[in-house]
Amino acid sequence: MAKTKKSKTSNSIQGDKFLLTMKNEARALHLNGNLVEAVKKYESILTYYPKDSFVLHQLGSIANLAGNYELARDFFTQAIHANPRSTQSLYELGLVQKHLGLHSEALKSLDLAIKLKPDFSEAINIKGRILYETRHFDDSLIFFNRALKIKPGFVDALNNRGTTYHELKKYNEAIRDYNLAIETSGGLATVLNNRGISYQSLGRSEDALSDFIRATELDPKLSQPYNNIGNIYYEQKRFDDAIEHYIKSTEIDPNYVDAYFNLAVCFLLIGDFESGWKNYEWRWKKNDPNFIDRNFTRPLLNIDNDLTNKTVLLHAEQGLGDTIQFCRYAALVKELGARVVLEVQPALKSLLADIKGVDCIVSKGEPLPSFEYHCPLLSLPFVFSTNMDTVPRDRSYISAKPEKVSTWDSKLGMPNSKRVGLVWSGSQTHLNDMNRSIKLEQYRELLNAGAMFVSLQKELRDDDRVTLLQMPDVRFFGNELVDFTDTAALVENMDLVITVDTSVAHLSAAMGKPTWILLPELPDWRWLNDRQDSLWYPCVRLFRQSHKGDWNDVMENLKVALNEWLGDSSGR
Repeated sequence: MAKTKKSKTSNSIQGDKFLLTMKNEARALHLNGNLVEAVKKYESILTYYPKDSFVLHQLGSIANLAGNYELARDFFTQAIHANPRSTQSLYELGLVQKHLGLHSEALKSLDLAIKLKPDFSEAINIKGRILYETRHFDDSLIFFNRALKIKPGFVDALNNRGTTYHELKKYNEAIRDYNLAIETSGGLATVLNNRGISYQSLGRSEDALSDFIRATELDPKLSQPYNNIGNIYYEQKRFDDAIEHYIKSTEIDPNYVDAYFNLAVCFLLIGDFESGWKNYEWRWKKNDPNFIDRNFTRPLLNIDNDLTNKTVLLHAEQGLGDTIQFCRYAALVKELGARVVLEVQPALKSLLADIKGVDCIVSKGEPLPSFEYHCPLLSLPFVFSTNMDTVPRDRSYISAKPEKVSTWDSKLGMPNSKRVGLVWSGSQTHLNDMNRSIKLEQYRELLNAGAMFVSLQKELRDDDRVTLLQMPDVRFFGNELVDFTDTAALVENMDLVITVDTSVAHLSAAMGKPTWILLPELPDWRWLNDRQDSLWYPCVRLFRQSHKGDWNDVMENLKVALNEWLGDSSGR
């Protein structure tokens, strides 16, 4: 005899109706944006039904919307325990874990959602985004492609794939995806901003500017396009306009690190040191390996404090040239009565061991002595309120080792003419290397000037190595330059150093050697804008490009100046 289903009791039916009514009321409040009351209603439901997955999920969504990611994670986790097959809860848990930086956990949640729902394009897209953010670019492309195969015209996936192509320096492919996303969406500010960045990378500044401006029109509360407009104007040397847009960007987002940093660089380049140094302190918040906050427990140096017999640690940051330029401040700290410990890159330890004001020098990685205060080297101008009139301008504050100077003098032999040191390229890993470095070939015209030319470079690029073989008049010592003390000794034996903007330029200038520095049209901030001398080094003469990327006029001016210098019996 067949079994019959038991009918629900009137109490359970009433309970179901009560629950449905409560859910509908809460959902209505939620959809109308009355989130406070919606939360109260959802929470009251939980007093009766503490494992209701729908209610737990909704509370998680509201917490996520409010930016309370920890609470959202708890609610979504409870919702999944109540209903392990809820793909939406798994997906949104993955989003929250992504916000919290829990990338491996987020990927697990998304994988579970995708396993339950293989065509879940949103989850597939977010998995690709996490792989992008963890710099697994090739893997991320696989998932963006998969999401777009399931859902052609998926704007977020197109935008994400575009940013991935951009990161891979495939700018045309990136623009193609941004175009599709813009066509599909009718134009989104974030996509226009991203396309502008790719246009800028291709040198299409006007197209980039048009996209950035359009993005601000579509979404005036989006901070990034204003910062990017500032970058375009900075490249065009429209510095007042650049500053205006950087400031606008920070007004929209008071925590926008890149805008503050760009503002600092712009102020420093035009000589507004007070504004520049203050904003330059934002560098510690940048996601950049050049700026790593040491998080010392001891306080930052304050020169208003009594520093008598207090130990102050000054520590290097960024490149070798930065350390050479700003180690001069050790003497100022010493004058305040402090005991000065200087921590530098290992390559500079021997060179800087005897500079004025330093009581103890250590290499990065070596144990540090105890200290009461500390200061990164490039924060010292801020600490000392350095302005255009108070830059420490000693003609020389670094010296070569006398015994090495003698050794290199012997290697060079008796000079029949002036000795001119040459540097034409720096490290290829430098972000601005393509703009600051030149090829050795471009110095060829100088070799007719009748001087002894000496390479001060240790390393050669492949094409320069071939050129050097065709320039027997250029002395090259390569691996004989063991460290910076050798380079300093070789520099000391020069009458003049001609160099692009590298650490050797700073070394030569810090030694007081007549130093001519070749600069791109938009130089590093420390050389300021449109002057032929250096505020930081009295012995420096600057040769600037008139047009971006064109060194011809620089070389012509350099050739004329060198002939005049060689014809001057003083050599100055």
